[in-house]
Amino acid sequence: LSFVITLAFSLLLGSQLVGLFFLLVHFGVFSYLQLVKHRKVAIFGSFILGALLTPPDVPSQLLMATFLIGAFELILLYSRFNHH
Repeated sequence: LSFVITLAFSLLLGSQLVGLFFLLVHFGVFSYLQLVKHRKVAIFGSFILGALLTPPDVPSQLLMATFLIGAFELILLYSRFNHH
């Protein structure tokens, strides 16, 4: 039960982080070019956050990192077509 609660909490926290970045892009704090420039850092950071936020097993860490990378790529796509 502790494993499931920890995993659910970490996915909730990760989704809140994605929402925050979406809002920052939407309101023009980050641009498409800034996100492209820092893509490698975002991918590396996703793996670090996956290791820190999830229980200490590799599959859940990879699940979190994959979720964060996929969300980053969607935000990147959104920022490319967001013309404010």
